[in-house]
Amino acid sequence: MSSALSSLSSSFVASSSFSTSLAPQSSRVGGFIFESVKTCTPFDEKLSKIILDYLVGPSMPVIGSKELEKIWGIKTEEVELGIEFYNWWVSPDAHDQMLAKENSDHIIRLNSETHYTPVFRDRFVTNIDTNTREALSLGKVGHLAEKPKAGYHRSRYDCRTEALRQNKKKEAAGPGCYLCMRKEGIGRGMSLSEQIKLIQKLNAEFGADYEEENSALDVAFVALAIHALTGMRPLSDSTDEEGRYTVSRCSKDTVEYEGNETPYWVVVGGFTPLVVDELSLRYGGLRVDDDDFFHDYIVISCLRKFSDHR
Repeated sequence: MSSALSSLSSSFVASSSFSTSLAPQSSRVGGFIFESVKTCTPFDEKLSKIILDYLVGPSMPVIGSKELEKIWGIKTEEVELGIEFYNWWVSPDAHDQMLAKENSDHIIRLNSETHYTPVFRDRFVTNIDTNTREALSLGKVGHLAEKPKAGYHRSRYDCRTEALRQNKKKEAAGPGCYLCMRKEGIGRGMSLSEQIKLIQKLNAEFGADYEEENSALDVAFVALAIHALTGMRPLSDSTDEEGRYTVSRCSKDTVEYEGNETPYWVVVGGFTPLVVDELSLRYGGLRVDDDDFFHDYIVISCLRKFSDHR
C-alpha cells in the first residue's frame, strides 16, 4: 500500500464522526483528498474510490446509464466516474471562492452543495422497447421528457418556438460524458462576452474547468433528467430552484430571423410546472427560445464535463 493511500485510509478511520453529507466546514477534505490520491497506483485508486464512495455516495444519486434506463427506457454506454470527479465533488465551489475573495463574510460551500447530481449524456441512445438506436438530439430529449416510465416526472418543451424548430435536430457533440451543472447560474444580465470572461476567470484562478460555452442540448438534457428523477425544475420560474425566472444562454446554438442581419443566441430555461386544463390542453415545461427578450433573466450555466474514467 502506498504512503498516500495509508494517509487516506488513516484519515478515513479518524473520520468516523464525519457525516456522509459532508458539512460545509469540511471543504478542507477536498484538498486533502487531492494530495492523497494524486500519487496513487491504479490499484490504490480503486480502494481510494471505495473510501470516497463512503464519504459522499449516500448523498449523491448519480444519473447514469442504469438510472436513464429506469427513467426513460433508454440504453446508453456505461461510463464510470473516477477520482477526478470525487476530488472535485468534495472541493470548494469556484464561484464561492471568488466571492469570498471579494467579501470575506461570504460562505464557501462544497461543489456537492452547489451542483446538481452528475447526469450522463451519451451521443446515441437505444430504445429498450423497440431496440432502435438513434443519435441524441435536442428534439429527442424533448420526446424522452414527455414519456417517462411510471413513477417519474413528466415534462416537455414549452411552446414550439422558432429557436426550437431550427435547433431540434442538433445532435450531441463529442463522446458520452457526465455533465455536472451548478444549481445557480452566474453572470445574470451580462452580455455574452462578459459571461465568458467570468467563466474564464473561474477556470484560470480557481480551477473550475467549466465549459466556456454551452449547447442547448446539454443544458436541456441535465434540466429534464434532474426533473424526471426528482421533480425539481432547474432554470425555473419564480416558484422553484432559483426563486426567480431564469434562462441560460447557450451560445453554441443560434436562431436566425428573416430581415435580421445578426442571429440571436439560444436560451434554455423558464422551467414551469406542467399543467393540463379541463380541455386537456397542456401548458408549461422547459422553454427553448432566443435571447432577445430575456435580458435581466439570462445567466450562463456553469457546466463541467467528466469523461470515461476507465
